[in-house]
Amino acid sequence: MSAQSKHPTERGLREKNGRWEYRFTLNGQPYSRVTDLEAVPENIVKAHAERAAHLEELKKGRHVIRRVIISLDRAIPKFMSWYRSEHQNRKCKWAASLMASFQFYFEQTKCPLARIGPAQLEDFKMWRRENDIHDNTLRKQLLLLGQFFRYARKQGWTKGDPFAKGQDAEVKIPRELDSDAMRVLSPEEQLRYLRAAANETIDLADVATIMVSQGPRPEEVMSLEQAHVDLRNRHFTIWDNSAEGKSKNAHRKLKMTDESFRIFERRLSTRGVWVFPSSKNDGPRTTLQKAHIRATRGKKNRKGEYEGGCGIECRLYDMRHTFATRFALAGGSLPVLAKILGHADLSLLMRYVHPAQADMDRAMEWYAGMQTPGPELEKMLLEYEDGKDQVEGWPRPTLGPTTSQKLAQIGLTQPNSKKLRTS
Repeated sequence: MSAQSKHPTERGLREKNGRWEYRFTLNGQPYSRVTDLEAVPENIVKAHAERAAHLEELKKGRHVIRRVIISLDRAIPKFMSWYRSEHQNRKCKWAASLMASFQFYFEQTKCPLARIGPAQLEDFKMWRRENDIHDNTLRKQLLLLGQFFRYARKQGWTKGDPFAKGQDAEVKIPRELDSDAMRVLSPEEQLRYLRAAANETIDLADVATIMVSQGPRPEEVMSLEQAHVDLRNRHFTIWDNSAEGKSKNAHRKLKMTDESFRIFERRLSTRGVWVFPSSKNDGPRTTLQKAHIRATRGKKNRKGEYEGGCGIECRLYDMRHTFATRFALAGGSLPVLAKILGHADLSLLMRYVHPAQADMDRAMEWYAGMQTPGPELEKMLLEYEDGKDQVEGWPRPTLGPTTSQKLAQIGLTQPNSKKLRTS
């Protein structure tokens, strides 16, 4: 047998579990690695290329992470254990739910973790959008998957990072939609939506009513325990445990409105652990997305088109935006509103408060009506500083000389506005 016709195993390759494994020795240290390449003659050149690349990296002094073949049903639980350890103040239910849909899709398409790249993730994005997932939810999921693939690369489960910046094949993450994509419902639209929601499920109608009346997030309402609802004092506590909620500012106690009180009173008449129990397990309800879509768009017909529904294009989260905008326009304190919504930073309110043009017009009309004509205002200020006119709403300053003292200093005895202008 000539040198050119030697079996690949005599040239640093051998078959192992149906894959090519390469071997080499560097500075007396043996190295070996099983590739993802099927052990067929067509892949010999590729296997040798991987062997040469590995050898070159070691010569440069770079550490090469060992590749580990692992299935998604094993990789995702390992990642979630790490993720929970990094976010110990959260239950991370939303993260587990988003990773479950990722696992479902790639198991259905029979694509192993090591083969998932930018092209496969773009197909996944399209599949999620076809299932009526809002782009803000998709953005949250892709950011989570970015963490998953960075963790997977460190563990040796994957070669590269499909979310790595600066690569042409980088997976594009949608921008967070601004306030123009969010909707504030009018009172008439609110009634239409709540009627349609009640026709789908009373859970959706109750959650939406509490949100538009008090401003909590949908998951905060659905996760309420009956023990955290105080009907006697008309309070309910959101995220009573410090290990729950988006942040420590999400832990709060809210006074019930009349609408919320009636809902809680009715629901607590049936004893149990949860205010909104799940029909599938012993936990609380976790989503109302499908019911919301039927309430707004209706159901799909044979042509795949939606029929029925209230016809209002909105998200369930828009009930929270509606509450915040109405509260602010009614003159409510913004720091208090931030506490009610569970925010620490007032700047976050800009995502929730959306005044319309008519609201700005009314505000300017109100402001113009509150103004005092120029001469009257000048006289009022002079008399106020002189201490002659202690009108309610005009508190006297504690520091600084009065107007009479100021005029005396420059040789004037009477407050003459004309002299003051020419001097």
